[in-house]
Amino acid sequence: MDQQTVNFYENNASSLAQRYESVESPVVHLFQLAFADKARVLDIGCGSGRDLASLSAKGYDAYGLEPSSGLRAATLASHPELIGRITDAALPGLGTPFGGAFDGILCSAVQC
Repeated sequence: MDQQTVNFYENNASSLAQRYESVESPVVHLFQLAFADKARVLDIGCGSGRDLASLSAKGYDAYGLEPSSGLRAATLASHPELIGRITDAALPGLGTPFGGAFDGILCSAVQC
């Protein structure tokens, strides 16, 4: 992610997280179509954690990546059940987060 975008997310993390959390995800209704029951899913660019929390609540073994420290903090404040399930990473160099071996990937509204 370019520095200008990183700065934007860092400077606006709190208001962005509130905005994301205030509306229903446009992709949440697609989870059952995209992922097998109890699948291990990686949410790349998980933002406020809205989709990641929904995945987890629906029984998926869900993990998230978010390059913005401000958004990661907002995620854990809103969704403490995700502690240990979110870390710092961004496209294109993700490596093998959480040991890899994911059954599915969610990458919604992500800029790289």
